[in-house]
Amino acid sequence: MFSMKNILFLVGIFLTFIYICSLMRIKYFEYKINNLHKEKKSKIASESGQGRGIPLAIIQGKQNKISIEYDKEIETLERKRRFILEKLPFIKF
Repeated sequence: MFSMKNILFLVGIFLTFIYICSLMRIKYFEYKINNLHKEKKSKIASESGQGRGIPLAIIQGKQNKISIEYDKEIETLERKRRFILEKLPFIKF
């Protein structure tokens, strides 16, 4: 029914599909990471220019809180991206 040639062809197509899907997920993670960095920068910039007469310690505390929140999300996405990159052959980072 199925010859060895057909089976190998189907396996090759399947592996190619998985490889391409993995590359698309990596691109998605990169896109999300870049967006989070941009959001983090804009929120920190808005906090620093927000209020006159507010003590510097409060402004820095708010900036640190924003930075910590975004860093957690960014680290999670970077771990997912690194995991996929470790499993894919032919791609070194």
